[in-house]
Amino acid sequence: MTQETKNITSNNADAEAMKLAVIDAIEDIKGFDITVMDVRKLTSMTNYMIVASANSSRQAKAVADNVREKLKEKGLPFAVLKVKKKVNGYW
Repeated sequence: MTQETKNITSNNADAEAMKLAVIDAIEDIKGFDITVMDVRKLTSMTNYMIVASANSSRQAKAVADNVREKLKEKGLPFAVLKVKKKVNGYW
C-alpha cells in the first residue's frame, strides 16, 4: 500500500467518523430533517454536506455548539463548521 493510498483510506475513515459524530450531535439536541449529501464527486474540498433543521434560532445555535463540542471531544477537525441563517435566525 502506497503512502497516498494510506492517506486516502485514513481520510475516508476520518470523514466517516466525522459524519457519524455530526449526526449524533444533531440528534442529541433534537435537530431533525437531517440530510447527508455525499459531495465527493462534486468537490475536492469536502466529502459530505450535512443539513438539518431546528425549531428555533436558539435550538439551531445549540445544535451547532454541540456539533463543535462533540467533534472537539473526538479529536476531529471542526474549523470548517458553518451555520447558515439570516441575521434574525429565520430563513
